[in-house]
Amino acid sequence: MYVSKKKYFQETESLCVCPLVSTDLEHCDQVDLVGLQLTPLRNYKSLLHYQDHTTEFSFLRPLTSKRATTVTWDLLKIFLEVGCPSILQSDNSREFTAAVIEEFKNQGPSAKL
Repeated sequence: MYVSKKKYFQETESLCVCPLVSTDLEHCDQVDLVGLQLTPLRNYKSLLHYQDHTTEFSFLRPLTSKRATTVTWDLLKIFLEVGCPSILQSDNSREFTAAVIEEFKNQGPSAKL
C-alpha cells in the first residue's frame, strides 16, 4: 500500500514588523534600564544603556536608583553631549516613560519635548 504525503500550506496573515531605518544623526535612539546583581557596587543598582540607532554608539551610565528623576538627569547629560533625538524608544512601562517626560517638562520653559 502506497500513501502519498502531501504538504499543505496554510496562508496566514503575518504581522509585518518593519524596523526603523534612520538615515540622519539624532533621529532615533533607544534607552534601556539594566538591573545589576543583588549586591550593588558603590551604591549603583542599575545601568542606563542609551544607543543611537544610526551609528550604534552606546552610552552606559551607572544609576543609584531607577527613579524617574535619576534617569532624567542622566538622559539630560547624554542629550547635552550628543543632542536630543527625534524619537526615543524605551522598553520600560508607559507610566515610567510618562514620569520621565514630566521630569523633563519640569526642568523649565526651555526644555521642550
